[in-house]
Amino acid sequence: MRAESDTKKAEADQAQVEQLLRLLEGKDREIVAFMRDGLSQKQIAKMIETTPGAVKRWKRLKIWTAPILHHLDALIDCLPEENDRNVMERYFLDGQSFSEITEALGPSRSTIEEIVKRVIVQWKKAVKENPTDPVSAMTKKER
Repeated sequence: MRAESDTKKAEADQAQVEQLLRLLEGKDREIVAFMRDGLSQKQIAKMIETTPGAVKRWKRLKIWTAPILHHLDALIDCLPEENDRNVMERYFLDGQSFSEITEALGPSRSTIEEIVKRVIVQWKKAVKENPTDPVSAMTKKER
């Protein structure tokens, strides 16, 4: 029974990491993936051809990504546009690619990408405004 509980926790942790990776782009995504694999800052810097100092950026990324992940369902639910909610649910909760979302919902791939980027920017602003409760910052803007 304990092994089953540990397995479920590991699966939940893995799902959260996958959601986190979806918040990031480019080198930030690479850094997190390498950190997840247990590489040191120096090893990561060498692999992505950057400085160890740039790898430290990940610590700053955690400041805004952690509250988003913690409140992900509520942040999606509080989006005012139904289309935005549908896209973000499929992207973050269902793990669908931009192409899969396009196929299911109809808008172009570039439109889906724009929605995801725009909403992530909104979420980052909400976290900056209220790190402990970004949902209240989002709902306040709707009024």
